[in-house]
Amino acid sequence: GAGAPVWDAWDWVRATTQIRTIVDIGANDGSYSRYLNGFFHPGSIHAFEPLPSCQASLTALRKQVPHLTVHQLALAEAPGEATFFENGYGPASSLLRISDVCREVFPETERETAVTVALARLDDVLPIDALERDILIKIDVQGVEDRVIRGGQAMFWGAKMVLVEMSFVPMYQGQPLF
Repeated sequence: GAGAPVWDAWDWVRATTQIRTIVDIGANDGSYSRYLNGFFHPGSIHAFEPLPSCQASLTALRKQVPHLTVHQLALAEAPGEATFFENGYGPASSLLRISDVCREVFPETERETAVTVALARLDDVLPIDALERDILIKIDVQGVEDRVIRGGQAMFWGAKMVLVEMSFVPMYQGQPLF
């Protein structure tokens, strides 16, 4: 034959669902929100990013994607405030300190600045009944996935698709592994 068929999981998702709401948890500068918007053409996108340094990019993206709502929050299992460690490579910033493994593999993460950020529960910020279905959740929160899920159980149960970035090695101190 002609060899293995070309198959892409994203094409399959688009062909089998009608994603109407995207919840981008750990949005950073909004690059992934922009990609998902162009791919699915949802009715709304909710981007969660606590870092002040990312807000200008997210605000600029709102001009291109008017159905984008930016939430300057870190999601967790309880509301409050916490120290967030912004490091030299912004997308690797976290509520957790980096591990020796991370420092060795990605030396740019060594430089860090502590920033106080607001915490909220996903289910308190976005009641699932207020969102248009089908819902896609993308979660990239550098080692605190378990906390986000505990604070958003209704949202996660109601999502059509969940994309979670997880680690097999400890990149952050105290993080759960895959």
